[in-house]
Parts: sequence; C-alpha cells; structure tokens
Amino acid sequence: MNKIFKTTMRWLSCLIIVGGFIFTSCENEDLNTDQFAGKNVTIRAWGPNPLLRGDTIRFIGTNLNNVTEVIFPENLSVTPIKISNTELRAAAPATAIDGYITLVYPGGKVTTQTQITYADSVVYMEIESEHIPAIAGDTITITGDNFTSVTKVVFFDDVQVLASNFLEQTRYQIKLLLPDEAQTGEVYLLNGEISTYPTTLEITTPSITAITPLTDLKAGRDSVTISGTLLNLAKEFVFAGGAKVAVENTNPDQIKVLIPAEAENGIITLVAKSGLEYPSIDAITLLLPQNISHTTETRYKAGEKIMISGDDLDLVTKVMFNGQSDEQKAEFTYNAETKKITATIPVEAQDGAIKLHTVTGEVVTPDLILVKPIVINRTASIVAGEEFTIEGTDLDLVAEVYVSGELCDTVSFASDRIQVKTPLLDKIANADAPITFTLTNGVTDFAASTINISRPGIDITTANPLEAKVGELIVLEGVRLEEVTSVSFDGAEATKWMYNGGKIFVEVPKSAQTGSYGLTLNGILDPDPVFNITGVGEVENIIHDQMTELDWGDHIIRLDKESFQELAAGSILRFYVSPTGSDPQLALRDANWESLDIQGDPNFDSQWGVIRIPTGITIYEITLTQAILNKILSVDDGWSTTAIIIAGQQLVVSKIATVIKGAPAETVISEETVDFGSWANTLRINKESFEGVRAGTILKLYYTATAENPQFALQDANWAKVDIPDDPNFDPQWGSVNVPADGTTYEIVLTQAILDVILTVDDGWSTTAIIFGGQNMIVSKVTLIN
Repeated sequence: MNKIFKTTMRWLSCLIIVGGFIFTSCENEDLNTDQFAGKNVTIRAWGPNPLLRGDTIRFIGTNLNNVTEVIFPENLSVTPIKISNTELRAAAPATAIDGYITLVYPGGKVTTQTQITYADSVVYMEIESEHIPAIAGDTITITGDNFTSVTKVVFFDDVQVLASNFLEQTRYQIKLLLPDEAQTGEVYLLNGEISTYPTTLEITTPSITAITPLTDLKAGRDSVTISGTLLNLAKEFVFAGGAKVAVENTNPDQIKVLIPAEAENGIITLVAKSGLEYPSIDAITLLLPQNISHTTETRYKAGEKIMISGDDLDLVTKVMFNGQSDEQKAEFTYNAETKKITATIPVEAQDGAIKLHTVTGEVVTPDLILVKPIVINRTASIVAGEEFTIEGTDLDLVAEVYVSGELCDTVSFASDRIQVKTPLLDKIANADAPITFTLTNGVTDFAASTINISRPGIDITTANPLEAKVGELIVLEGVRLEEVTSVSFDGAEATKWMYNGGKIFVEVPKSAQTGSYGLTLNGILDPDPVFNITGVGEVENIIHDQMTELDWGDHIIRLDKESFQELAAGSILRFYVSPTGSDPQLALRDANWESLDIQGDPNFDSQWGVIRIPTGITIYEITLTQAILNKILSVDDGWSTTAIIIAGQQLVVSKIATVIKGAPAETVISEETVDFGSWANTLRINKESFEGVRAGTILKLYYTATAENPQFALQDANWAKVDIPDDPNFDPQWGSVNVPADGTTYEIVLTQAILDVILTVDDGWSTTAIIFGGQNMIVSKVTLIN
C-alpha cells in the first residue's frame, strides 16, 4: 500500500469523565456492623468508570494493603500503590481493554463484579490508499490508536461510511472502500459525538476529453460518444439548455449518450456521483432546418392554410407569424411523407417572415404578404350620428371602424359589406372625413377611404326619467341642446324649462296628455327616447314650493289648514323628494305633534309613525282618508292654523302639492264585435296595445249577455289561462270569470303579474298579448282606463 499522508501522533481531543464509584456487596463475611472489618481482601467500591487509559483507578475495601498485583483484562499486571488498609490505587495500562479487574493477594484474589470501560480519544496518525491520488473504490487504510470505538468515517462533503460497512476495524487500524460520492477534502473519524481533527485526502476526478461527432446532430435522434477518464463515476450528463441524461456506466473511458430532444448548442457537463460538475471543452452543434420556402400563393389570409418546405422540418417545435407575441403560436402539422409543414395563418398575423422554432434556435421563411381589406364603395355623405355602408373585399379582416379618429358603433360585419353608425359628434363633421380601420391582426389606422359628414342636428341622447308625471322635472342630455328654443310634449308646450351646463331641465306641462311619445324640439320631433307621461286628468295645487332638507326638529315644514279645506277623501298629498342618506324617512304629525295613521301605506311604520322612503323614489304620494282630513282640520294647537307638520330625516322635499283626481282617461284598444257563442270564437288583442301600461290600469269589457251564465276567460298567447286572483268572480279551477247576465261592462285590474305574462309570452308567430274566449256573451268594445 502507498502511504499518502503521515502526521505526528497526537491526542486530538480529550474527554473529561465525571466517573462514579462502583459499589459492591460484602463477600464471605459474617454480619458485622463495621463494613471494613474482616480478614479477607474485599472491594466495597471502585472507580472512576469509565476510565481514561493510563489514568489511576482507586479501590475502597478491606485488607487492601495485602494486595500484591492488579490484573487488567488480557492479563495485564500492574503493581498497586498501597495507600492504606482500606484504599488502593493503580495506573490503567495504555493497552488495557474493557473487562473485569482482579486484585491478587497471598492466599487468594477478588474480582470486580462490573467491567471496566474506557473513554479514550481517538489517536489519528495516517491515511493511505491504493492509488495516488485516490480513486473511488480504492481500499482506504487509516492507522492510529483507540479505533475500536469509531462509529463512522466521514469524507468531504458529508459522505459517511458507517462502522458496519468497514472492511476491518481494530484498535490500531480501519479499512474501508472509498465511496463514489467522496470528494477531495478533509476526512474525520467519529467516536459517537467526538471527532478527530481532519486530515486531507486527495481524490482523482472524472473528466471529458473528447466528444464525437460534434456537428450535424439532431436533438432527440442522434447520439454522441463521450470519451474521458473515470466516466464510470458519472451520474448524469447535462446538455446546454438544461436537458439531462442519467447514466449507469461501468466503462471508465467511454460512454454513448442519446442527445435529448430539448438539448441546445453548447458544451456537455459531466455531473459526478459526488455532485461535482466537470464541463467539456468541446461544444456540439445541432442541425437547424434549411432551404426554407413557402408556397407562392397569391392570397394569404387569416384562417387559411400555408405550406412550408425545407430540410429537416421535423425538428420544428413552434411556428410563429409576424405579429404574434412570444406566448402565441400558430397551429401546424408536419407531414412525414412530404416532409412539409402546413400551418394555419392566425388572426394576429401581419406582413413579414414566419419564424420556425426548434429546441436549438430558429430560422425564418421569406416575407409573407397578407391580404388586406379593400374598399370598393361606400355611402357618399351622411349626417353625424347616422349609419353608413362600406362595400369591398376581405372586410371580415376589419375589427373596428373609425371616422375622423372616433370609433363607430358596429351594426353588421361581413366579408363584402360593413354597416356602422357614426358617433353623434360635431368634431367628426368634415367634407373629407377619413375612414380608418383597426384590423383583426392589431394593425391600426389602416387607411380605408373618406366620407362627407355634415354637422348633426339637435338630438337627445339621454333623458331621466323616461316615465314622468305632469309637473315632474325631466333632465335631457344630447347634441347642440344650446340651440333649443322650444320644447313640447306631443303638442303641449313646456313653459318651464332651462338650458344649463350642457343639459336641458324641463317640467312636464299640465297640458300634456297621457301616453308615450317623443319630445318636439324647435318644432322638430325627436322620436327617441320615448317618454311615458302620466298624471293627466288631475288637478295639482302646489301648497309648498320651498326646498327643505328634513332634519327632525331642526328643519320641519308646516302646512296650513286652508290648503285642505275643500278636499274630499281620496285626494292625494304629493311630495317631490330626493333622498340624501341610506335611511330617508317622512313623518306626518297633526298640529299637536301627534302621529297621523297612514293606513294602507306599505312603507308606513306604525310603531314609530314614520314612512320609510324606498330607494329610487322621487315622488311620494299619500291618500288623504276622511279620518286624516277630520283630524288635521280639527286639531288645534291654540296659536296657529297648522294642519300638518312634516318632519323626517335624510330627505330633501322640493315641492308639496294636493292632487284632485279628475275623470280617468279611457283608451279604446278594440272595437271588434265578437260573439263568443259556446267557447267557439275568440278575440285577440296585440301586445302594442299594452305598451307603457302600468300596474293598476283597468281593462274594461263592454258586453251583452245572450243567455244565462255568461262567462269569459283571459288567456295568454299560448292559450294558457291568466290568473285574476283578486277578482271575486274568477274561477281558478277553470280560469273563467262569471259576469252578471244583466250587466253591460266588466272591469279587471291589471296587476304587474298579469302584465308580465301577457307582454312576455310569445307564440312564435304573432304579437298576441291576450286571447279572449267565453260563452253566452257578445263583446263589442275593450278599453284601458288609467
């Protein structure tokens, strides 16, 4: 064996032992209260145990001055140091081992009942290997002293060989095989938790000396032969790009490795079992597709196919068109027979080269010129806000249309025709307003054509609310409203209106008629939006016209008795309100602050005497019953003529009025005379007759009975019965209404549930809302009353 390292023998660590004495029982003596009495040599206690070799061991007993020698295991005799009749000392031999100790005296001997053990430090002297430097698998010999208690040998970097795997272990020597994972560096011996100071061991490392071949290689298909030294120590080879190939190799000089499909051009790194890396000097070069071309078609358009030719196209992993982001790729297939790629041109594709990606790199095709939309014809001139048409080819490549830089609303798109609506803006008015496209591939400001656009007329774009009562305020927004000089509702001229901040604020005049219609501005009807006007046929008298924010006792409104003197029960007290918080409340008190009981109002809280105003309410109405009128006109506070005190919170009241309902407006929706016979004939009324109709409207039938038990039934467009649960004459089993034989008219209250059914049920071929059927009656007219 060749000696690599030799160090001067030294003690490398020292264990401090706090030993205890071992106590034994008396032997062959009569009972005696003096534990040191008797004639024979006895051992009562000894220690320390464990003991350092060469250190002194002490015995306590009787007649110890008669001991002539102390014998340690392996028959190592030591002359004792006699201290007294009861104490004896001896030095442990340097070569002593674990075992029992015997004291010899004339005529006999006595042996300890417990074995002596030793806590000596390892003496680390030399480390040798078969080769210089060492090679994995070599037999390593370590010499020194006190090796019997060594539990493991630790090589750099924490590569451990346990004592159970030693080839040999004696007090002076340990033999073991050098692990494959061991690296050049320090070596330790461990005795439990106690280790020696390290000694360095140099270990030969593997290396790559040559790679063949180096060029014209196909990743995932070809192999390379790697030559070198100690290649049997390789755990894996790492190619450029991070692709790894794990190996199990017994040939130290050569190994053949398949190039991974993910490999890139570059060096190859050997990763040893030790974890260390050893890169090659030479680098491999992988093949890229060559001689690339694409079919010479005259039209290339998104969604269509393109064929790409070239050499080694099977290496392509990704196809990207110009205009695609790094995260995008085109759909493609490789045909092994024709050795060509067929790709689908994506919507993002723009003019330019196609990139063919492989694991190694990329190549490009010649530039691709894509089809563009062409405008052949378009509307010559329009007014801003109107629709216009563009005709041409490949217009399906258009994503957005702009006029003078303003986005148009899309009406319809096709490959040969686009219909759009221009914004209602003065700034797009231009004799030659440019039309530009944004294409589906992201190209912007694609010049298309021009168009003559004239300035828009006065136009309402938004209005709020669309359903209003006579006297209610409507806010209008739109184009050129500053030019408005007159506003009318279906011929009823508005006398209270103003233009401010780009908006028109107009009050619905009392002369307005019930119905749904557009506004007339400057004598020209604007049919969109449509307003639903209600409250016609009533007399509204403003009794409070000062804006007040209610805040209970701090801000209240007092209404005088005079305002209620001539009102009849059933009149309305109307509040024009605007909530300012999340819990708006309205409270009505008499002159002495006693709460008025607003019976029948679903928002009235009888416990606190307040009305909780629902969200979105701008007008709130309270029906004045006879009981309320009696109370507010009779209660006297002794100092004023107050009828009602209005209090509340989080509510602005802008106006209060009393309303006397006039004769309700009756609208004829059918004058067709139908004899129902015996459920033989029907009367249909279409949905347009009910547009704008609100819940609470009365449906009135004019009829003549032709026999006893006249009946009619209300059915939707699909002949399903319509329930009228609040009608006392309605038979829910048959869905029919029994009408008086001597009557001439019958009224049904249209609930929201009924309106929802008749306006939404669709038979698929007509606009029918209601189908009337029945027996023993002739219907001559149907009206709506609101």
